[in-house]
Amino acid sequence: MEPTTTKAGEASVDEAPSSSKRNRVPGKDVNNNPIAASRELGYYCFDAVISRLESKACAPPNFTDATCPVCISWARSRKEPPSAKRPGAYMNSQKKPTVSQFEARGSLFTHPLRLHSEDFLRSIYDSAFGDPRQPPIKAEDVQHLRVSVSLILEDSYKLLTDPDDWQIGKHGIRVEFEHNGEQCSKVYPPEPILARGWSKPETIQEAIKKAGYPRELTPEFMATVKITRLETSPCMVSFQDYLKHAAEQDKEAKLTKNEELCKTTRRRRRYIKSWSQRVTVEKAQPPPAPPAKGSGFGKWVFISALVLMVLGIFLLRFLEATYDADYDEFQSNYEILGLSHNAPYNTVTKAFHKLSLQWHPDKNKGCEECIEKYYSLSKAYQIISDYEKGLVKLVHKQL
Repeated sequence: MEPTTTKAGEASVDEAPSSSKRNRVPGKDVNNNPIAASRELGYYCFDAVISRLESKACAPPNFTDATCPVCISWARSRKEPPSAKRPGAYMNSQKKPTVSQFEARGSLFTHPLRLHSEDFLRSIYDSAFGDPRQPPIKAEDVQHLRVSVSLILEDSYKLLTDPDDWQIGKHGIRVEFEHNGEQCSKVYPPEPILARGWSKPETIQEAIKKAGYPRELTPEFMATVKITRLETSPCMVSFQDYLKHAAEQDKEAKLTKNEELCKTTRRRRRYIKSWSQRVTVEKAQPPPAPPAKGSGFGKWVFISALVLMVLGIFLLRFLEATYDADYDEFQSNYEILGLSHNAPYNTVTKAFHKLSLQWHPDKNKGCEECIEKYYSLSKAYQIISDYEKGLVKLVHKQL
């Protein structure tokens, strides 16, 4: 995304002039034209994902800069048709599974951000690799992917007084409410609502549920929910579209010999070639052989592991009991000196000097109890001193 690279696979983008930030108009790009998503956004998403997988620098963006909220969604083509029992088979208003040849592989909705910034690049990474609801995208998934990028038009926001005052296919919605003292919200752009075949009430209910409200949607609660309709400018690009675009840019770069375009195509060519070689090698590797049936090896391994686990438990219990006894015996030395267990070493030294003067045999001649007391004080102080000196040596050794 940047002319310079900060670390492998991540791009560094130059900041826009400060005047563009101060004069930002909702729904307008840096040229003061209405924000519109171009297919270059989708191509850039594939650039970001493949370059990250191959730990190489990403090609710079080739679309008009703007600042707006963005929704990025990845989907992978299915090997089998969807069914009502399989994850990803969305239900329409007639409770029948919709016909979809794609399954979700990660999505992300962002707050307003600059498209020519590292924030947008990190958002692409998070949508592809950081969605906790889906497994991260792998190299072998890329050839089956489709990305959808929707730019949220902020000037289209309208707070609804009537929850039915929006159109499926044209508007998305944002729901906001308070639950357990926290502000909760969820946004659905128009495209996923249409693709999943939801009705308006189903969309609102699904958005509230996804925002984190686990209870029944009572009329009293629904009266506190704020519903805002919005419009987007979407684009959708498949991996085949991306490869076709890359080939066309290669031809254009060779014909025009444009320096910036040549630099972009060279960079893109590097990570596409690296990705292609890796996928080819992984496909050529034979699948792991299944374990031989009727072999007793696995049974003996399981029994051995079980025996070792039981022995380990007994050993840990023994060590724990031994440690507790030694620890209690060590702590009793502080009690002999009349101190708490967490007393610092300088306090221990002062207490010993004071008590040793009080119970010293030379000051208490003929007192057998004083001799025993002085001996126990000296022994306790020596044990604590040896422990503290050992700690000091350990710290200096680690440093």
